[in-house]
Parts: sequence; C-alpha cells; structure tokens
Amino acid sequence: MDESPPPGPVPGQSGRGERRSLLGTYPVPAPHLVGVPLPPTPGSPSRWQPSPPPLQYGIDYTFLRQHGSRPLRWRSDLPITVRIAGPHRPEQAAAVASVVAELAGLTGLSLGSGEPWPALARPEIPAQEVHVSFLPVLPAAALFRPCTGRTGLGGAMTSPGASHYTSGLAIVATGAARPPGEVVILRHELAHALGLGHAARPNLLMYHRISPVTVEFGRGDRHGLFLLNESIPPGAA
Repeated sequence: MDESPPPGPVPGQSGRGERRSLLGTYPVPAPHLVGVPLPPTPGSPSRWQPSPPPLQYGIDYTFLRQHGSRPLRWRSDLPITVRIAGPHRPEQAAAVASVVAELAGLTGLSLGSGEPWPALARPEIPAQEVHVSFLPVLPAAALFRPCTGRTGLGGAMTSPGASHYTSGLAIVATGAARPPGEVVILRHELAHALGLGHAARPNLLMYHRISPVTVEFGRGDRHGLFLLNESIPPGAA
C-alpha cells in the first residue's frame, strides 16, 4: 500500500471540494467525473452541474422601503389577515385564498384569509390587515409609486418612523387583465403588499411588467419573499 502523504490543496481551491473566484465559491467536479465521456446524445442529462450564481439585490429582488440599514417588514410574531374588500366573484375569493396560502409558505409569515368586507374601506385599513379589491379600472391617484401599473396596484403602509408595516393593499384591474390573468396579477400585487419591490430581471414575476409567460414566482422572487420574515437566522441572505 502506498503510504505517501496526500497532495496539498491546489492553489485557488479551499480544500473542501470548492473553488474560490471573484464571483464566489463553486464546487469542483469529483475526481471520478474527470474524463467521463460526454453523454451519447445532446438531450442526455449531465452528471454534474455548477451551482447557480449568487442572488443579487436590485437584480433578483428588492424591497419597497428600508428602515435604517434593514428592509421594512411586517412583524413576524403577529398574524396578518388578508381579506377582499368590495364586490367579487366566488372564483376570485378562491384565488385570494390560494395565493395567501402560497405566500404564507414562501415567507413563513402568519398569513390567513379573512371574511370579505362588503365595501371598499381604503385608506382606513385596520392594523395587521391587507385588503384586496377587484376593480374594473385602477384609482386615479397613484397610491404606491412605483408599484402602480395598468393591471394592478399594491403596497404596504405604516406610520411615520415606525419599524414595521401595519397594513397593506392590493388591487387587480379586472378590465385590463389579459393572459396570464388575474391570479398572476394577484401574486405580484400581494407580494408588494408584503413589502417586496420590483426586480430587474424580465423573467421574474416581480419585474415591473408582467410577461404573459411568467406565471410563477422565480428563484429571485422566492428569495426576496423569504427575506421578508424578520425571524430568519442571521446570514441567511
């Protein structure tokens, strides 16, 4: 048996199967994969894929507002009730309940659907509530620049100097809703109501213009939603 000492780490590697560069730390292919023949057909899956690049603030996600050096968030120790305000159809109520459950899972916040209110109640929205409305056209006043478009409006509100959001609003313009439809607009605007801003990548749902082919939250969207929970461990960003 060869008992010679193992070779030292290769320059530029951390010694843990990783390679460091100016772009971050990436895994190095295991020795048994080096020299492995290419797959017989272009469609065959490869045996090793590099890890995705780090997510970038301002590119993959942003927040609506900052409080000092940290993003403004909802309190994670209090429940948040999302309810429809104003006229709506049964399928719209079902869509709100579905998206609320989805966002609760993505953020870890205590989100729940409440009983609808028969009339619009803006701007006097009770604390720890988000109101959702389905209107033929958006209000003339731009309540949440720059998170107001032709198909929807969304945002979160708080008192001056407060460290947490206290209420939120999401409006879907049913008269302007085209494919992919009201549910996708609802996802986008409710994410605004929870404190997420626009992303710069056009393939993300939080891009300022919703694409007809973008129907789900992307990797950057999900990362930003996760960071809206103030109880996440330090360094998870």
